[in-house]
Amino acid sequence: MAKKIKIIIGEKIKKLREERNITQKELSEFIGVSKESISQYERGVQTPKPQTLIKLANYFNVSIDYILGRVDIKNSFMIEEYKSESLDENTIDKIINILKTLK
Repeated sequence: MAKKIKIIIGEKIKKLREERNITQKELSEFIGVSKESISQYERGVQTPKPQTLIKLANYFNVSIDYILGRVDIKNSFMIEEYKSESLDENTIDKIINILKTLK
């Protein structure tokens, strides 16, 4: 299961990067990781740390849920039903624990 999530995340990052028509090097410089890390994310070898996921979501103007493959809508935070929802501490802890297992 963890490998599948890594692949989904990688595919999303690659798709977003290609839509912006930027190189792995350009993305790595903005995010503050190595080009090799971007390559590993895209190939499903490595998973971005939570801070890196936030930077990616901000850079591409998408939700973290989109990058994680939880929703298919890039800007789900703009949908009315998402506006009133917020992540409780338990949910945040679960997400962090899932991300830690993907190392």
